[in-house]
Amino acid sequence: MTGESTQRASDAAQAAAEELAMVVRRLIRRLGSAPTGGLTPAQRSVLLRLEKDGASSTTFLAIAEGVRSQSMTATLKSLDALGLIERRPDPGDGRRQIITLSAQGRDRVARDRRERRSWLAEEMDRRFGPEQLATINEALSLLGELADQRPPGPARPVAADPGSGPSDASVRAVTAPSSGGEPSPPAHERLSP
Repeated sequence: MTGESTQRASDAAQAAAEELAMVVRRLIRRLGSAPTGGLTPAQRSVLLRLEKDGASSTTFLAIAEGVRSQSMTATLKSLDALGLIERRPDPGDGRRQIITLSAQGRDRVARDRRERRSWLAEEMDRRFGPEQLATINEALSLLGELADQRPPGPARPVAADPGSGPSDASVRAVTAPSSGGEPSPPAHERLSP
C-alpha cells in the first residue's frame, strides 16, 4: 500500500502484514543459523551472492555484503582454499580479479539449499499435523498469488557503476540500492528458494 493511497488496509490485513514480516524475518534468521557444513555465515553469504549475481570483484562483494575489503579478502581466501571459487584476472585491469563460483562451489550451494529445505520440512513435520500443514500450504498459495502480482511503479534495474568495477561485461554491480535507498541485505539474511 502506498503512502498516497486513499484506501486504507483493514485492521486484519494490517495485523497480518506486520505479523508476516516478523515471522519471515525470524524464519530467515533460523534458516541462516541452520548447520552449514562447516562454512561460516560470511562464507555462505558470499557463495549465495555469487550464485545469484554471477561474477564479481572483491570490492563489489565487500560493498554488497557490507564489510571492509580486507574482511572480504580473508573470506575469499578461505573459499579459494576450499576450492569453492575461481579467480581470473580482469582483462581490462590486471590488478583486479574476477571471482566466480567453481563447479564445486555451485555443488556446495545446491547441497546447502537442499539440506536447509530438508531441515525445514523435517521441522514442519515434527511440529505440525496434517491439517496444520494443509493450512500452511493454503496460506502459502495465497501469499504466492500476492507475490506474483506486479507492484505499482517502475522496476528497479541493477546497473554497473562505470569505471569502478571489473571491466568484464559479465560482471554486474550488486550494490544498487533498494527502493528504500539501502543496499540489498547480505545473502545469508535473504530467504533462498
